Amino acid sequence: MPSIEQKTKTVTDLTLRSWLNAGPVDRSIGNSLMFVASEASSRSGRASWILCYRFGGRQKEKVLGRYPDISLKEAREIALRDRALIQQGVDVAALKRREKLKARETHSVSSLARLWYEREIESRYKHPENVERVIRRHIKPAIGRLPVDEIRPIHIDDVLMRIVAAGSPTVANDARRYLHRMFHFAVKRKWLELN
Repeated sequence: MPSIEQKTKTVTDLTLRSWLNAGPVDRSIGNSLMFVASEASSRSGRASWILCYRFGGRQKEKVLGRYPDISLKEAREIALRDRALIQQGVDVAALKRREKLKARETHSVSSLARLWYEREIESRYKHPENVERVIRRHIKPAIGRLPVDEIRPIHIDDVLMRIVAAGSPTVANDARRYLHRMFHFAVKRKWLELN
């Protein structure tokens, strides 16, 4: 009779798809790696890769990702790396949570511009639409997706040079003033240390 390890070595992509076709799945692939799918997920051909491990005397789980986005081979490689970290005293599930929180705390220039506009411009300016137009037309398209803490003088210069090249030096002056005030607002909110 084959051992559990021999059975799990023979798991292939075809095996995974047949498990999903049969309905909900909660199977071990070996080495603490689980292949799990609910009824709805199995119908759509999707499942989760879950690493089960003990840390500090407690049973823990870390979701490694989704199948088929992460293949069987990739899931095994990720699980192997995570098990090595666990042996070094790293709680991989807690590490993933911290990274998610940090990513959530990363503020983009667009979110900064929106908040600055709502708090500092919208109710205080006689014509706030003028500020909104500069943000919408010139600032957001150029640097809106970038995280606030990655903006450097070269990015600001690029925004201003594009506006000047389009024949609007007065708008470039307005944009420079708005950017300075926006980033000062970010410093006050502790999103940045320096403007």
